[in-house]
Amino acid sequence: MIPEEIKKKNTVELREVVQSLKKEYFDLKMGLAIGQVTDFSQMRKVRVKIAQALTLLNMKKK
Repeated sequence: MIPEEIKKKNTVELREVVQSLKKEYFDLKMGLAIGQVTDFSQMRKVRVKIAQALTLLNMKKK
C-alpha cells in the first residue's frame, strides 16, 4: 500500500521524495560497508518506499 501522505503529493514533490530516499539508501549502503548499519531490514524498507514513490510518479504521468 502506498501511504496517503505520498499519494497527496504532486509530481515535483514526488521527485524530491525519490531523490531524498535514494540519498538515504546510499547512506545506508555506505554505513553497511563500514560496519555502522546493523539493521538490514531498514535498507529493504527504504527500497520499498522508493519503489512505491516511483510507481505513483509513473501513474501520475499517465
